[in-house]
Amino acid sequence: MRNRDKTPSRSRRRCNTFLKPWKTIKRSKIIEDLPWLRVSIEHVRLPNGKEVNNFYQIELPEYTVIVAQTQEGLIIMERQYKHAVGKIILNLPAGYLDANESSITCAQRELLEETGFTAESWHHLGTFWVDGNRGCGTMHAFVASGAYRIAEPQDDDMEELEVILMKPEDALRSLLDGEMITMGAACALSLAFLSPFVTNNSKKNRMSNLK
Repeated sequence: MRNRDKTPSRSRRRCNTFLKPWKTIKRSKIIEDLPWLRVSIEHVRLPNGKEVNNFYQIELPEYTVIVAQTQEGLIIMERQYKHAVGKIILNLPAGYLDANESSITCAQRELLEETGFTAESWHHLGTFWVDGNRGCGTMHAFVASGAYRIAEPQDDDMEELEVILMKPEDALRSLLDGEMITMGAACALSLAFLSPFVTNNSKKNRMSNLK
C-alpha cells in the first residue's frame, strides 16, 4: 500500500512537472510615488507561448496587522474611518513598515502607537501577498498575548480612531456578521482563532456560542 505521507499524489506530480512561470519580456513604470505606490505595466509571455502586453503590477508598502489579547482575555479592536470604503469600520491595529524595519518591530510599534498597549508574548501567524496577480504589497499577521496598557495612544493628524476591548466571541461574531470588511483584519483575526494563542475557554465552547 502506498505511503500517503511520503508519496505525492498524481495531481501534485502533474502540477510540479507541467506548471511553469511566466516570463517578463518588458516592464515599464507608469506611476511612481515611493514609498507609497508604484504601478508598472508588463509585457509577459505565458508558458503556452501566448503574450500579454498589458499586465499590470501594483507595488505597495508591506504592513502588519495585530490581533492582541489583553491579560484579561479581551481582543484589542479599533473603530475608525477608512477612506477607500468611505465609512467608519471595525478594524485591528495595523500599519506600514518603516524603512529597514522588521515586521515584528513594526507590529510592536504600531500596537503601542495606536492603542497604548504592549504585550508579553508575540507570535507570527504568516506573511501573505495581498493579490497573487497584481501584487499590492504583503501583509504580516501577528498575534500578541498578555497585552497591557502603558501609555495613551499617540495622536495622528491623518487618522482618528477609537480603541475598543471586545470579548473574543464578540470579535469573531463581528467578523462573521460582516462588521470587519478589510481583508487584512479579517485574515489575521481568522488565523488567530485557528491558532493556539487566542484563549476563550475552548474552541468547542467558542464555536458553540456562535450557533
